This record gives sequence, C-alpha cells and structure tokens, in this order.
Amino acid sequence: MSAEQIIHDVSPNYSGGKRVPWWGKLGVKLVLARIPFAYTVWSKLGIFAHSNKKSGYGRVYEGFIKHLKAYQEINGALPETFLELGPGDSVGRAVSAASVGAKKMWLVDVGDFATRDDAHYKNLFSYALEKGGHFEGMPQDYARDSVLDFCHAEYKTDGLAGLKDIPADTVQFSFSDAVLEHVRHGEFAQTMKELYRVTTPGGVHRHWVDLHDHLGGRLNNLRFPAGFWESDLVARSGFYTNRLSMQEIVSMAEAAGFKVTIPVISKWPAVPTPREKMHNDFKSRSNDELCVCTFLMVMRK
Repeated sequence: MSAEQIIHDVSPNYSGGKRVPWWGKLGVKLVLARIPFAYTVWSKLGIFAHSNKKSGYGRVYEGFIKHLKAYQEINGALPETFLELGPGDSVGRAVSAASVGAKKMWLVDVGDFATRDDAHYKNLFSYALEKGGHFEGMPQDYARDSVLDFCHAEYKTDGLAGLKDIPADTVQFSFSDAVLEHVRHGEFAQTMKELYRVTTPGGVHRHWVDLHDHLGGRLNNLRFPAGFWESDLVARSGFYTNRLSMQEIVSMAEAAGFKVTIPVISKWPAVPTPREKMHNDFKSRSNDELCVCTFLMVMRK
C-alpha cells in the first residue's frame, strides 16, 4: 500500500438508508423484481434506481471534474478518450467530457437506464458552460441520441459484451462510482481483462468501490450461499453485489496486467455484521478485510 494512503473511519450505520430491516428490503425487492415493469417505471417510483444523477447536474459534472483532476495529477495533459462504467440514470458525463475536448467516449452499462429527458441534457450543457467548459458549437436538439452523437460518444447497454466491442488500446481514462461491486462475480476477472485490453499504454482507471451491502449498509450480503446469491433472481433485484473483498478485486486487476494502488480506504471501526451470521465462504476473512467499507482503486497500464 502507498505511504500516502488515506484511511477514514465510517459510522457503523454508514449507508444504512431508511429504517427498514435489511431482510425486509430483501423480501420486498425480490417480490417486486418479478413484476414485469420497465426500469423507467421503477425509477420514477424510487425503486431499483441505479443512480440519482438526474437529481443534480453538479453530481454529474463536478463528479466528472474530480475524476479528471486526479488523472491530470498522474498523467499531466488532458485525456482525449474516456470510458465510464455504469453511467446509470444519465449519459451526461459524455457532455462533461465533450466540454473538456474529448474526442471519443464510451459509456458501458448492463441495460438502457439513462434518461431520455431533453431538458436534462440541455441543462447539463448550460451547467458545463457556466463552470468554464467549452463546446465547438451546440447540438441542434437535446434528444439523448443527438447529444451522444454531438459528444462523439457511444452508449453500450450490454455489459461485458459492450466492453468487448471497444477497440484495443483506445481508452486513456476510465472511471466509475460504486459500479465494480455490481459486476457479476463470474464476469469480474474477464471484465478486468477487457478493461486492460481497451486501455492505452499509460492509461489510467479510477474507480470508487463500495463493499457494504445495498440492503442495510453493513455486510448482510455475506450471510447467503453462492447458489442463492448468484442466481438471476438476486442479480436482477437491485441489491446484488459480487461480495469480492478489496484484496480479491486488487488481485484480479493485477492478474489482468494493471499496476494497482489504493489511495483511499473507508473502514468500519469493527466488523459490522456478526461473523457467526456469515456463510462459511466468508467466515475465514480477516477482520481487516471485513472492516473495509469503501475504497478508491487506481489502475494503470
């Protein structure tokens, strides 16, 4: 680990959400996931939403700028090609990238979740201009497809297959926010290999990873056997995480060829879920591993 690594303490109730028991959320979401509504319906109801980027243009633009400044600290000049994993409810970071001169951007997700609200993208252009961004002209309209074309961006909605479609050695900078933990366990190693393949020599990845469960903010996801947790029913129910530890994620990234550093770790003061309640697959993890709540991973090719 780097000597400059920053370690934060977090509350035992970090990301606990509303006062509903984790098992209640699990049961409700498993039932609701079987109702064949489109994602847009669930999102409007506040259920199964992949991100809340639509709620604030600052979250889209300023979050991108933070990632970009970190890249500049490592590599100096601005990148020209970008990849965002898991853009969620907006492809607005294509607008953000275009405002700093991006020549190409890919946004890869496992489904078509991004809003088609013209006003959302129009407001993002205005926000980027207010913050000092620059565009060569403006799009003729703000329909999502028009915005993507104007920004030289491709939105791929088939997950790993979308990554495989990106040409090798083309991505200078890739980033994500709380996405890698949602990559299916069985696809994670291959995802790392594909990320390495598409990255240019000297390219940089910057990924925030959340290891807490997405039910109650602790490690209740470690209670279950793989046969249940890795089923399609759970994977499609809005709370799936791959349950990989930080070290396992780092090891898979290194096995793919990346040089990995962990600049920031947020840790619980103690293991947040009783070890005796965990499935046998996880009981042998060290306290140090089980206390990692979130971390920032930087990967370089």
